[in-house]
Amino acid sequence: MVLSEKQYLPTKDDLENEELKSLAKRLKKDTYRETLTNIVEWQERNLSYWFDRADMFILVYVLAAISFYFQPISPIIKCVSSIAFLAVPILVSIIDITFMLLLTTFFSIFVVTIFTILFLYGFPTSNNIFPIHQLIVLSMVTGAMISLWTYLVLRYRRLKHIQPSFRISDVFEMSLPVKKILEYRLAICRDYAKLTSAFLLNICSGNEIYFVRIPWHVAAAIKVNNKIYVLDQRLPITSLEKWLAYWRERFKKRKITATILSISAENDKIETKKVKKVNLQDFEIPNVDTERLSSQLANHIGLKRPRLKQSGRPDLSLPFKNYAIYYENDEITIHSMLKSFKICLEKELCGDLGRISKILIEQREKDLVLNVWTT
Repeated sequence: MVLSEKQYLPTKDDLENEELKSLAKRLKKDTYRETLTNIVEWQERNLSYWFDRADMFILVYVLAAISFYFQPISPIIKCVSSIAFLAVPILVSIIDITFMLLLTTFFSIFVVTIFTILFLYGFPTSNNIFPIHQLIVLSMVTGAMISLWTYLVLRYRRLKHIQPSFRISDVFEMSLPVKKILEYRLAICRDYAKLTSAFLLNICSGNEIYFVRIPWHVAAAIKVNNKIYVLDQRLPITSLEKWLAYWRERFKKRKITATILSISAENDKIETKKVKKVNLQDFEIPNVDTERLSSQLANHIGLKRPRLKQSGRPDLSLPFKNYAIYYENDEITIHSMLKSFKICLEKELCGDLGRISKILIEQREKDLVLNVWTT
């Protein structure tokens, strides 16, 4: 859930983090294509998507709102407080969301316990104060919340052992510092965007750096030779148009709109400024020059020519979803795409790329398929 720029905008402390600086130094190369590919490749190899962080906040927040609604309090207070609950962006900036959720959980447990005892012992006015159906609903919601908290404690006890600084409350933190992202090796889109922008501000400070935001998602981007490239968690690196085409396809929409925010870091102050909105409505999947791309990949992995004449079915057929959408004859995109193919081949062949005797890429509508023959 992306609600505020504060969620993904790096701070001065983030940019001055020693581990980040050391990583940035290692990832920087002589060309943009190598440097940008290294930044995304490092994240793809070393960070895992934090599904609990992406989904758990919304789930627990909804449960907390329902729980609060069924509390035995004045209707006026309930109405005003419900409006406050919905004002998430305001709450994010003024209170600790984790504390609010925990407080609601424990208060619900207290109310359910007290009124259950009163009902069991036949307290005469208890049903007037708190109807039985309301108690049942609150009990169910409270049980769900207790189960979720228990799940989080059990799931992350091992990580807590490896990283003593880990806190379960970080699952609900709206903005994690770069230090914790690098420690936990876990991230969601806003964490990836923060880390990527921090890398870019350290390595490519002379370039224009952006955040690209669409509903429910954000990514970092950079302008190179008057073209905006989006670095979004995994390879390949794509142009802004291709990135929007992918999300248009994923959302199954006829039109998609992105907000472009520029990032400036001057005088120890890091700010964003809205540049423009970009729309994409019409897009045709390109015809990929698969013969040329196959040749480029063969050269990239060191396969100069086939050792044997191959016939029959390939030993491996690896699908790459949406890669035909990403494709364009562009140095940065092609290099990052070839690196993505190579990473996948290394995984499948346990790093032994010398076994490959022939490679052939084919296009299947919006996807590419990597066919591999081995010796």
